[in-house]
Amino acid sequence: MKRFIILFISLVVFLPVWTLAVTETSAGNFTIVIKKGDTIHKIAKQYLKNPKEWQKIVKFEENKHIKNPNKIYPGQAITIPFHLLKEEYVQKPIKSEEVEKLKAEIKSLKAEVEPLRVEIKEKNDYIAKLKEELTEKCAYLEEQNLKITNFQDEVSTLTMSLNNKELSLKEKELLLGNKETLLKEKEEELKVAKAEAGQLSERLVKMEEEYKFAQKAVKADEMVAKSIISLERAKEKGALRYEKQLVKSAELLKEKAAWAMIRKEYERSVVLAEESIKDASEAEQIADNMAGKYKISFLFDHFYFWNLKNKPTLLRTE
Repeated sequence: MKRFIILFISLVVFLPVWTLAVTETSAGNFTIVIKKGDTIHKIAKQYLKNPKEWQKIVKFEENKHIKNPNKIYPGQAITIPFHLLKEEYVQKPIKSEEVEKLKAEIKSLKAEVEPLRVEIKEKNDYIAKLKEELTEKCAYLEEQNLKITNFQDEVSTLTMSLNNKELSLKEKELLLGNKETLLKEKEEELKVAKAEAGQLSERLVKMEEEYKFAQKAVKADEMVAKSIISLERAKEKGALRYEKQLVKSAELLKEKAAWAMIRKEYERSVVLAEESIKDASEAEQIADNMAGKYKISFLFDHFYFWNLKNKPTLLRTE
């Protein structure tokens, strides 16, 4: 069975190749496909006996699609005439005996392959039937898988819901525990608050007593302040009176001082006047003395001159 399958595949694959080889040999031409970087000159140098005959390639009937030999593009086909090719690219013709032999072998292979084709057709029909059954089974399995998936989704949803409920219960238990803890803490805080409230009450009583005492102290301070204010006012009044008295005394002192100065000046003037009078008296006395002296001198001189004048008379009288 395997041998027939291999023969059938070989026949299918190699028969077109042999046919092509015969065709190309009969035609005698060689076709190439242009690759990137190819030029007419490179192709001529590689495939032609005489590369200088490259223009014959362009002028060949099967290459009419090439308008400009300097512009050829990758993917284009170029056919080279048989008589221009190098020996290594020339395809040797197959002899007719070999062709007949090949045809006989092909006929024998076809005879062997025909039962295989029938068997393969039966197998293909069976495979098609199996495929249909498989498709139906796959559809059924797909449907069952979908149901299973839906069931699994439901199970997952229920499981998740159950887990959420368990988690919710755990959270509630945890919250309850936390609330109990908080309640205990609040009770402790309440005890502390009550103790602090008692202390605050005691402090409030003390503060009320201190407030009353402070009120009394404030009243006493107010009375003291009023007394101080009254005293200050009295002091201010006394100071004003004292100040007025001082001003009056100062004015009196000023007057007394002025009178003293006037008196002193008067006394000094009197002294000066007395001294002036005294000096005047002395001057008058001096003047009188000087006048007396002058009078005596005048009289003496007068007498002297008179005496001188009257001396002979006197002498004669004697």
